This record gives sequence, structure tokens and C-alpha cells, in this order.
Amino acid sequence: MKTYTYKAVGTIEGKIWMPSVLAEKEFNINFSRKDEPFKVKFNTLEDIKNHITNDGDFQSCEIIEGALIVTLHYGNRTIEHVINLGWC
Repeated sequence: MKTYTYKAVGTIEGKIWMPSVLAEKEFNINFSRKDEPFKVKFNTLEDIKNHITNDGDFQSCEIIEGALIVTLHYGNRTIEHVINLGWC
């Protein structure tokens, strides 16, 4: 049986609040198709990036470094694929 796990890690940065203040925030999201954020339909990496940056005061921020780590578990084998999310 094949199962996939997904993990998004990295940092978002941008100006928040008034007056504008440059701020950073790390993110580390583990999810599967049974968990958040898959209760919302994701068709592209852009959808995932929008989920990450749609975070309260950080809505106008950008991902300055980040990765989506997709891991396939198949029997006793594990295959990992890393997709860059930063500066896209």
C-alpha cells in the first residue's frame, strides 16, 4: 500500500502592522490527505504557498525560503522529493 506524507517548512518575511515593521515567521506544517490543509482543494504549489502566507498579520508576506517535502512510503521503501517554495 502506498501512502504519502507532506511537510512544508521555511520562513516567511514581509512588512506587517502600522507603522510598517519588517518581520519574519517560521512555518513547519505536517499534513496528510486526512488532515489540514487538505480540507481545502489544492491543485498547484501556488495554492499551498497561499495557504502558508494567508496567516493573519503575515498576509502580505512572501516565502523567503521554504520547501515542500513529499514522502512516499511503499512497503519497506521510502522515497522523498523536495520542492523549493522560496522566492517563487
